[in-house]
Amino acid sequence: MSVNRQSMWQKIWAFSKANRDLFFFNAFLVVKLAALQTVLGLGGETLGVVLSTFCVLLLLSGWLVMLPFVVRFIGLLLFDLLITFVMFADLVYFRNFLNVIPLPMLSQTNQVDNVADNLLTLISLQDLLLLSDLLFLVPYALVAIRNARYDHQKNWKSAHSFKKRAIHATVVMTVSVSVLTANVWSTVQAEGKDVFQNLYSNDTVLRQMGVLGYHMADLYKNYGNDELDTSGDKVAELRRYIELHRMQPQKMHGIAKGKNVLMVQLESLQGYLINSKIGGKEVTPNLNKLVKDSLYFDNYFTQIGVGITSDAEFMTLNSLHALPAGSAYVLKPQNTYQSLPKLLKDAGYSTYVFHGYKPEFYNRKGMYPGEGFDHFISQNEMKKDQLIGWGVSDESMYRQAVQKMKAQKGPWLANLISLTGHSTYEIPDSLKELNIPAGKFTKMFTDYLHAQHYADQALGKLLAALKKEKMLDDTLLVVYGDHFAFGNIKAQEVWKFLERSDPLDYHKTLELRKVPLLIRLPGKEQTGVKHITGGQIDFYPTVANLLGLDRRKMFYFGQDLLNATNGYAAFRHYTDQGTFVTDDVFFIGGKHGTYEQGKCYDRKTGRQTELSACRIEDYQRGKWEFGMSDFIIETNALPSLLGIPSR
Repeated sequence: MSVNRQSMWQKIWAFSKANRDLFFFNAFLVVKLAALQTVLGLGGETLGVVLSTFCVLLLLSGWLVMLPFVVRFIGLLLFDLLITFVMFADLVYFRNFLNVIPLPMLSQTNQVDNVADNLLTLISLQDLLLLSDLLFLVPYALVAIRNARYDHQKNWKSAHSFKKRAIHATVVMTVSVSVLTANVWSTVQAEGKDVFQNLYSNDTVLRQMGVLGYHMADLYKNYGNDELDTSGDKVAELRRYIELHRMQPQKMHGIAKGKNVLMVQLESLQGYLINSKIGGKEVTPNLNKLVKDSLYFDNYFTQIGVGITSDAEFMTLNSLHALPAGSAYVLKPQNTYQSLPKLLKDAGYSTYVFHGYKPEFYNRKGMYPGEGFDHFISQNEMKKDQLIGWGVSDESMYRQAVQKMKAQKGPWLANLISLTGHSTYEIPDSLKELNIPAGKFTKMFTDYLHAQHYADQALGKLLAALKKEKMLDDTLLVVYGDHFAFGNIKAQEVWKFLERSDPLDYHKTLELRKVPLLIRLPGKEQTGVKHITGGQIDFYPTVANLLGLDRRKMFYFGQDLLNATNGYAAFRHYTDQGTFVTDDVFFIGGKHGTYEQGKCYDRKTGRQTELSACRIEDYQRGKWEFGMSDFIIETNALPSLLGIPSR
């Protein structure tokens, strides 16, 4: 037996020695990936992550041992560069979106050139450390190749040698698959069978199997045997839900019926700028005046996903949630939607959307017809008399939109998607009117304040033009921010701008992400500040009620904020999974998005309170809505739900 045991160890040693280059290269990658996991704050079960990562690497690279010796080393170096590139892409993406790259986002790689300036702000010189292993691996490869030049045993032309290496490759990859299968099984046993199905709604797989393990699971989810439940059970459940949902009171129903509708989506405008000052000057003076003439919702949250501005548009117009990964505008433009502009179009409105950028960006030109817009006026159709940042300036777009709407007969809807406030927030010096002391803030935050002040000035000119043309009091005007400011703007800097001295807890950082919502009724019939908590999912039912639209023709997850008694908003991106907010509490999801490990904060005191104050029913409500919204979008279920024809 001792002889057999010795022989076994000798075989293992010989196997390891013959493939030491494969193990050596991948060991460096394991160290880098473990470091990335730590830098991203993903933690996890260290041994399980390392083992899974090593097995994924061997599974992907094991076949290289069959190649000619020199080509094999070149292949290993290229494999190292490929995985390093994936790591770098994940790192940059995480800095902006707080997650690694989900596979559906690859459908939007054609937009990278449009956001190159934004990406540059997320890259650091320290990222070059990702290439540090090449300082060891390149010399190692050169020495190994030189030493092997006259080694007959490494002569790849030998049929015996090739057969042996093919067996080695098979062993490496088989063992890797076996270990990964066992890890998947143990993860499912510990976390539940839905852990891989709900890959984008929690970070369990990331923490248990590492970044590469996550990408492999993502690959299987999108291209493997992952059938969606398309049974009638969910459709029936959603029908019961919407019937109850439509029973909400309808105070102010039809108060703006038949009036023109002007929607202005302000780029990167956050709520804390309203009524703020710098150097004694208001940052948003025109918005501040509009607040006094409008219904102003000061607890309105952005709920965007990685589709960012397009998600803000999608939720606003449809009251469906953003996808767990990717943009509905890019991934599901062929669906049938029952949106606000579509309902208004059916009611005899002419429907327009204006945006001073390329029509292809976020596939707007492909999405807008299905949303019910008759006309899309992009930068291709506009006079380019003033270009700032990404495209036609807000001031120019507003001026051209007013002239177009002035010529319309009958009621119209105009959706103005502003642009000048977009990161990196750089505008000409001649347009900078704020007096911001040099060095008081970072360049990006300083530029952000200047850009938002300019955007407010452009909005003021739009309001003046509407008033001059006697259009303002015959129009339902809705102004809102699309999302919080992206780029290297830290919450601590905003805290400093607001001159706050109390501790900046995580839930307060999330509070800063609120965006304004202002609804000016024709003739200023009603005004005042509304403190009810809501989100972009609530826009559709709120505005539809004011316009007197028939709820029986609508499906929506949000609620009419003018009739709701309990505010609520749930989040699935840019924060811990399971996070939600009500009028009274802010719940931060726990590990893997669990309720039991979450934290509950009292919004009035700002202090953490007992967990039970954040009702588990509200936690479950968010999870249910996200799952059902995904089902509707993925299966194009609205025609079945509402009894409307498909496109």
